[in-house]
Amino acid sequence: VETLVRLNHPQAFQHLLAALSDPEASVRLAVVVALGRGKEPGVAASAVSKLAAEDVNLAVQRAAKNFLKQAVTTENEGRL
Repeated sequence: VETLVRLNHPQAFQHLLAALSDPEASVRLAVVVALGRGKEPGVAASAVSKLAAEDVNLAVQRAAKNFLKQAVTTENEGRL
């Protein structure tokens, strides 16, 4: 998952977005954390927002909410 984020390639990004729907919570969690470390977390915000609201796993929900906070902060810093 980390390698796909570092590739920063559109096809890799599509695989990461697909993995957000993986039945394994550990996979979804790893993807959210990895996307948060990426260069542009705001790009994935809409996909991650569903996990923040609806994921059955509390760790995934928490990570998704943290991701969204980071994405908003990063976006706001870019405007300054």
